[in-house]
Amino acid sequence: MTQLSGAESLPPGFRSGFVAIAGRPNVGKSTLLNTLVGEEVAIATRRPQTTRRRIRGIVNRNTSQIVFVDTPGIHLWTQAKAEPSLNKYMLAEAQTALSEVDLIVLMVEAQGRGGSLEPDDEDLLVLEAVRQSNRDCLLCINKIDLLKQKKKLLPLMEAYQRTGLFGEMIPISASNGDGLDQLLASIESRIPEGPRYFPLEMITDQPERLLVAEYIRRQVLLLTNREVPYNTAVEIIAFEEESAAGNRSRPIELHAVIFVERDSQKGILIGKGGRKLKAIGTGARLAIERLLGCRVHLDLRVKVKKGWSRTTAGLRSVGYKDS
Repeated sequence: MTQLSGAESLPPGFRSGFVAIAGRPNVGKSTLLNTLVGEEVAIATRRPQTTRRRIRGIVNRNTSQIVFVDTPGIHLWTQAKAEPSLNKYMLAEAQTALSEVDLIVLMVEAQGRGGSLEPDDEDLLVLEAVRQSNRDCLLCINKIDLLKQKKKLLPLMEAYQRTGLFGEMIPISASNGDGLDQLLASIESRIPEGPRYFPLEMITDQPERLLVAEYIRRQVLLLTNREVPYNTAVEIIAFEEESAAGNRSRPIELHAVIFVERDSQKGILIGKGGRKLKAIGTGARLAIERLLGCRVHLDLRVKVKKGWSRTTAGLRSVGYKDS
């Protein structure tokens, strides 16, 4: 990453760096990124494995610029070869992110999993991925607002302290902001001195087309059940801004395709009389209009592409490119 051109005056000791937010699925990584940035740059739902790509969110402070990299949840790390191509793609995205940053923030849940505060087998896989990255790492214990007895944090912190991986452990709530000032201060103290990599007004380097596709996919996640969300992908076919340029009273024309793997999934997404697809489109359109700041006409179609998630060629055919 090259620094911004021009003679920008920065305070002495200004720091900048890239920080991966890592962890197992559904620990709140995307929620943390959105809260820190102040905008929804990564879709967040209650469903695990919502995030599929590395997503950058930029936090500008008076004395630093911190570029956070949200990563897909690390799951079944040692069994990646047995997973379909989509899972291998997500694991590769997470693994690459860990190897390219200045610092890792590893997120875990304050309540543990299954009632146990000790790291389980999947936690151990995540820890091994962090160990192999050979990067400085902070432990971020999320969802403390859900923990009735704060003293239960102690055995969890002791268990992670024994790994020898963490320079600091910080309890937080990504949803209500508790502990985030301490987290940002600790991160800033650990990243190197350097230039500002992105303009002050920039909060993400994601192109609008990708953000729009993700907002549509979020509605699919929210409005469908069980296996359907994990077998869908969204690709923007047309993003026609030209007709609205200089005339914000005219809507931007967006045309998107939701890919599924089976005819039965197509039927579920469309719904009786097209009602499900209409609801998905309405929810997505409202979110996209807030993002773009103008009216949008969204045309949604559903297409079957059998087994797209199971091959590299299938991933490319629905818009997932090699990193």
